Amino acid sequence: MPQRFEFKGLVFIFLLFFLINSVYAANNNEKDLDECINGETGNLELEIKDPDNSDNFEPGDTINIEVKVRNRSDRTRDIKVEASLYNVDEDNTIEAEDSDDERLSPGDDERYEFDLTVPKKSRGLDDNDQFILFIKAFDENSESGACEEGSVDLDLELENKAVDIEKVNLLPSKVDCGTTSTLVVEVNNIGERKLKDVRVKASNNILNINKLSNEFDLDKFGEEDDNYIAKLYLDIPNNVETGNYLMDVEVIFDGERESENVGLFVECKEKVTDKVKKDKVLFVSQSNMPTKPIEDVVLENKSNFFTLILANIVLLLLLIFLIIVIIRD
Repeated sequence: MPQRFEFKGLVFIFLLFFLINSVYAANNNEKDLDECINGETGNLELEIKDPDNSDNFEPGDTINIEVKVRNRSDRTRDIKVEASLYNVDEDNTIEAEDSDDERLSPGDDERYEFDLTVPKKSRGLDDNDQFILFIKAFDENSESGACEEGSVDLDLELENKAVDIEKVNLLPSKVDCGTTSTLVVEVNNIGERKLKDVRVKASNNILNINKLSNEFDLDKFGEEDDNYIAKLYLDIPNNVETGNYLMDVEVIFDGERESENVGLFVECKEKVTDKVKKDKVLFVSQSNMPTKPIEDVVLENKSNFFTLILANIVLLLLLIFLIIVIIRD
């Protein structure tokens, strides 16, 4: 192969490699953050009242947000405020919430108050990362015409030892006496320490239930094995009344407890017995009507079996005759 073809091939491969890397780098530079489409326009004035810089938050916390917005443009606008809890190191929006829109005339201002709930379970939450609360105020009908941004730094703070009961379910939640229901409990470690020998307890004194799960460990918050699903099989007794019962659920860890409860409906149906009810007697007397001996019933077979056979033979002969006539013609 001539050298010029080898050279052109190498140049083509290099350009293709460069193009792929450029596209990949461009995609990586895109932030997972809902910023103003065309940048800040200057038509709005944004002031973050709450939270303050360097405020702490924990998994499951509710962040109270208060923002003041002024319309500096010469037209009436429908202004909405959006808040995003953003992990700067991971380039990841953890949670976002927005306010209702308010109509602002030129020169008017408005206070927006709403809440953002931090999820209790998220891989984007790491107490070593940097977080901001990103605030964007914009015209809902024309974001490119009016948009303003702001942010405050927030610090993720974890308790030393803490768990969260994420889900509690009884399957089924309606049972009959003498049957079994399965309690399913999902537990998350939301603390900064690994927890060992954790157990789940289910109890109800009326139903005579007091059951413990096997022991399990939970890695510290944010690690792969920081959650666990425990299952307990609860035997429902026979001698209880029909009704709703509250099942107490506890997660026991390192000398501490986290509690929750869940409802269970038990139905006990009355059993049918062969006992004759008291004061009710059934009398059986012999009838004085004359009796007639029971005669054997004879089923007569009136089938026209032989007639059918004869008819079939005649039809067969007729068919043979017709075939012979057709062949001769």
